[in-house]
Amino acid sequence: MGWNAATGLIPSNFMAYPLSRNILGPLLKRRLVVIEGLEYIPDSGSFLIVANHVGYQDPILMVTAIALHTHRKIHAIAKWKTLRIPILKRWIGTIPLSRDRSKTIDAALRQLDLGEIVLIYPEGTVNFSDKIIDTKTGAARLAILSGCTVIPVGIRRVSSAPATSFKKYSEILTGRMQLYFGKPMYFVKQQTAELGKNYIHNVHNQIMREVARLAKKEFIPCQL
Repeated sequence: MGWNAATGLIPSNFMAYPLSRNILGPLLKRRLVVIEGLEYIPDSGSFLIVANHVGYQDPILMVTAIALHTHRKIHAIAKWKTLRIPILKRWIGTIPLSRDRSKTIDAALRQLDLGEIVLIYPEGTVNFSDKIIDTKTGAARLAILSGCTVIPVGIRRVSSAPATSFKKYSEILTGRMQLYFGKPMYFVKQQTAELGKNYIHNVHNQIMREVARLAKKEFIPCQL
């Protein structure tokens, strides 16, 4: 099985996934220096994981922590180039970040409707600064449209920012980090036609403010 062009999703039933979880999981877990708040992760049902982005190691290590805790697969919203990395295709059920963001939102909603777990990074790119700024509202839209539980996560680096592109990409294999899961957040479900910019930005700011607190970063609120 591979990418499904009709749905835009990587299927979650890769036969290799349990094997990769049992073999790669313990190895990757060693790179997670701190993991706090796993008790906040729901035992069942769909939920949305919203995190800051501090390095290219983030998705695979985040998935490791959650998969080992829940034995469930996580579907990460990622740029197209991520789909070219075989290990990530098998380890993560990637939802392609399309230029048409509505397609990405629809694909993520389909997974949430099926009771799956979706991971999103509102910063959209790796951020080495001590501030969270210029974030996208996709996470808020998913939370509102699906009505699912939101789990905020703060990621903290344990080393200085890489000085070269080579070191930046090498963190996929060697990077370490600290994970801090926050308490579940809940928002009133609304239909697309009912969504207003004020409500979207209010929900967005609430989520990202908590992510920033967990990550020990300053959050610059999204403005209308």
